[in-house]
Amino acid sequence: MRRRVERSRFVLGKVGDVCDEIHDGLHGVRRYVDTGIPLLGVGNITESGLDLSQVNRIKPEDHARLARSQVSKGDVLVTITGRLGTAMVYTSGQEANLSAHVARMRVKRDHSAGYLAAYFNSSIGRHFVRLKQIGSTHPHINVNRLRDVTLVIPPRALQDAVAEAMAAAYADSRRLKSEAGRLLASVDDYVVDHVGRNWGADPPSRERPSAPVVFEVWRHDVTRLDPKRYRWRSLQDETEGLRRLGDLLLPRREIVDRGRYPFEDLQLLTLHFDGTMEPRDTPSWRTDIKGTLYFAYPGDLVFSKIDARNGAIGVVPVDVGTAAFTAEYPVYQVQTDLLLPEYLMLVLRCSRFTALLRSVASGHSGRRRIDRDIIEDIYIPVPPRDQQREIVDEVQRRRGRAADLVRNARETVTTAKAWAEIAILGELDP
Repeated sequence: MRRRVERSRFVLGKVGDVCDEIHDGLHGVRRYVDTGIPLLGVGNITESGLDLSQVNRIKPEDHARLARSQVSKGDVLVTITGRLGTAMVYTSGQEANLSAHVARMRVKRDHSAGYLAAYFNSSIGRHFVRLKQIGSTHPHINVNRLRDVTLVIPPRALQDAVAEAMAAAYADSRRLKSEAGRLLASVDDYVVDHVGRNWGADPPSRERPSAPVVFEVWRHDVTRLDPKRYRWRSLQDETEGLRRLGDLLLPRREIVDRGRYPFEDLQLLTLHFDGTMEPRDTPSWRTDIKGTLYFAYPGDLVFSKIDARNGAIGVVPVDVGTAAFTAEYPVYQVQTDLLLPEYLMLVLRCSRFTALLRSVASGHSGRRRIDRDIIEDIYIPVPPRDQQREIVDEVQRRRGRAADLVRNARETVTTAKAWAEIAILGELDP
């Protein structure tokens, strides 16, 4: 419940007026270690709090030497390069230090650190920060300019009300996003559980020890057989719901005739590591790309020979028109009487399949490849179509619910910010 406050007069001052100290972080230190004191950068500072999912660390002796950039509980941290003006209150008691891209502000006792952070994150604060920024290509703001940023200073009671409202909104947002994350994380286990765990990295023959087992290899590989590299296969049968991927796909070999096809109607798609696809946003590809192009249609399977092991494999979306890929991206038509494209996409994205791709990739570490024959010779679980549809529907339900939670989290913060900005401008109803 937000605190009701009286409309009050506010004053315009500077950020430096409400701070005892303002310092930026350390410069030039590159001696990072795996375990040590967190060195906070722009990526670690978010409106809703500290993000340590990816953080550089320094030795304790370096941290002790760099006392000026050490962080204390209650400090306001603000980004000063790139993403300017994102602020948060450091609420942890854990030792930390700052990179040169973040500044810390120690707020005077008679002012609210939570209010100052909320002000920087508001459209009002961002406006005044932009007025002080240096550079357009690489925007930044130094400590002297940060001290000079215009600050609306309301009475302490109103500062506390704004700080409490935003803290509550961010807490709700984190809770909703956490719930959304758990839902999305459950998708992988759900898919694996419902299509069967006995495939891919776990050979199907392990549940049938009496069945003879062999390795399938190419003739030129016989002298260097590596059991970890090849899939297992039972000679007794290939039931248990497993089907060879190559038997479920038909290669697309339609070549785009550059001289006859109207290129303005064609989209050259880019395949990302997460399996999503989007058209290239520049028209120059029509003249820049000289190699053969192959048509692709909604529902087709496409993978990257170079990046498939990292997840660059997916299904062309239904909302894409006439599309094309270069020869580095083999295209297959899915036999939809046996396999739903949406179900295939779930299998391709599950952890068991991506682990299998990594295990069969060949070549050196920088350019590991997966060719057509390897993809075609992978076995995947193929339950009846009605079961495929049930799996797809359940995953879509979970993802839809997760999207709703993320949207609610965003709206929670947006609503709180709108209220806070009215309060900052002194326009609250008594």
